[in-house]
Amino acid sequence: MNESIDAAVAAWREALGQANVVTSAESLDRASTATFPTNASVVAILRPGTHDEVRESLRIANRFELPVYPTSRGCNWGLGSSVPTRDAVLLDLSRMNRIVDFDPRLGFLVVEPGVTFQQASEFLRDQQSTFFLPVPGGPPQGSLIGNVAERGEAAGPYGQRADFVANMQAVLANGDCVHTGFGRFSNASAKQLHRDGVGPNLEGLFTQSNLAVITQLTVWLTPSPQVLKPFMARIGRRDELNQAIDTSRELLLHRVVETNGIGLWNSHKMASTMGGYPWQAMDGKTPVDIERFPSEPWLIGGAIYAASPEIADATAKLVQQRLNAVTSDWQWGDSNDSQNVYLGVPTEHNIRSAYWRKKGGLPTHINPDRDRCGLIWMCFAVPLVGQELVDVINAVEPVALQHGFEPNLGMNCVNGRCAHLYLSIIYDREIAGEDKRAVACHDQVMTLLRDLGHLPYRLTLLSMDSLPKSQDDHDRCVQSIKRALDPKSILAPGRYDVVPD
Repeated sequence: MNESIDAAVAAWREALGQANVVTSAESLDRASTATFPTNASVVAILRPGTHDEVRESLRIANRFELPVYPTSRGCNWGLGSSVPTRDAVLLDLSRMNRIVDFDPRLGFLVVEPGVTFQQASEFLRDQQSTFFLPVPGGPPQGSLIGNVAERGEAAGPYGQRADFVANMQAVLANGDCVHTGFGRFSNASAKQLHRDGVGPNLEGLFTQSNLAVITQLTVWLTPSPQVLKPFMARIGRRDELNQAIDTSRELLLHRVVETNGIGLWNSHKMASTMGGYPWQAMDGKTPVDIERFPSEPWLIGGAIYAASPEIADATAKLVQQRLNAVTSDWQWGDSNDSQNVYLGVPTEHNIRSAYWRKKGGLPTHINPDRDRCGLIWMCFAVPLVGQELVDVINAVEPVALQHGFEPNLGMNCVNGRCAHLYLSIIYDREIAGEDKRAVACHDQVMTLLRDLGHLPYRLTLLSMDSLPKSQDDHDRCVQSIKRALDPKSILAPGRYDVVPD
């Protein structure tokens, strides 16, 4: 790489301008930092401002055979931040932050990679839109397209974000441009509204992959409900948790509650978002002994979205009946809360948990990379069956405790059949030995659940090579596609990659 980088940098500076090719040691070091130990380094940073500049940046990288790693905003905290899978040039797309189009009748936005959840939320508020954009638990300054590319999720209807997009504009490694669906036809009236178009749909190739750089897409918005009724219940025992999960499944299967409309957090996860670690009460010891701070082990939360008060009342009656069969400790929430995450208002509430073990408290501007927070997110797909999920929880908890970390667990009921279970390993990177213990915990949990058949639906940098071998010809098929689209393997080598070195 060293032999080619100087000539490539000169070519990139000519194409992008001097200020948009960054090589200072401080900037490269900052971009190479995540919330857990990594091995790869950023060797230069490119900051294209347009789709055409992305194309030219990749043409130059392809000519000099230099690996390039795209990132939208670099806020993939807990999963890798902006750090590449291997030494690479960082393609920073944050300057491309235009909301290109908005349709107030059909409810869609057309956005570039630098558009954040905060930006989109404020735009829709200023437009007094009757639609909203579901937001994830990540930072408000996170990228909407970045979330789509990772197949991230959000609270409420349309929460499985990658299922509600269309007309991706993607740039291949050689600079070629591809649109998905009807987008390849200049006069197609339904290009923003129809995912598949006609013929083979390439959309699935460009999420959780290293086959292209998404420079624009259309995201469908959720209609604002006439009535929103949040609810919250406290689950005190494991048998109640089992029953609560099965009740959630039935509510979702029968569409009493919308998909992504129910989530569950354990008391460790709740505590980590509410304040700092109780160092004094625990005499400086870790992990926290939850038995010394009695609370309900799990909290279940959700929301009813209704098009009329009559529908809301009938739905609420059914939800109330089902919840009463599980626990008496539940209540309706505040539907008028202006900061309601169920209505697409982004918040830092969840990401504050990254500072759980930091003794300095929360800074004014949250940045876990800068502040040496230790955070590893682990994300698994598990059948939405009470006993099966409780068995997984019972298997994971002792592993986390054994390594000295709280079993910080939550789950999102993505539909009536499957749950996304996530574990957060939270620590302080400034304490010697904590990185090593956290990685060991990650590796043991990954092996444990993989052997039980519960595979991750999203990978961290630490787990890109952790999947079991395919039992069919899947890997060979994807290898063929990768070699056809990126024969020099310059696009994010090692990211969701099945091409062997």
